[in-house]
Amino acid sequence: MRWQFLEPNPIWHEAIVTVPQFPTLKNKPDWKNRETHVFLYFQKDGSVTSQLQQVVTLEGDRLGLRTTAIMPKLLEPAACGTADDGWAETVVRIN
Repeated sequence: MRWQFLEPNPIWHEAIVTVPQFPTLKNKPDWKNRETHVFLYFQKDGSVTSQLQQVVTLEGDRLGLRTTAIMPKLLEPAACGTADDGWAETVVRIN
């Protein structure tokens, strides 16, 4: 990927990012995929880490959420939080 930060005289930065994949579930619940996102975390050492998130609709119109681990691991906590931060406790976490 390629990006610039909002700064005077911005320069281009580049990184190759490997997006982690979800592990295979032993028992996959019946769901309808709503959306899939890739979260990118820019670290102070210039590296970029990523996390995959899937939002699904479960039986009874409940929301389900799957997220992978952040790969590679963050050097320090993300200032913006992670992909599953901010979701209500009523959302079903699928592992």
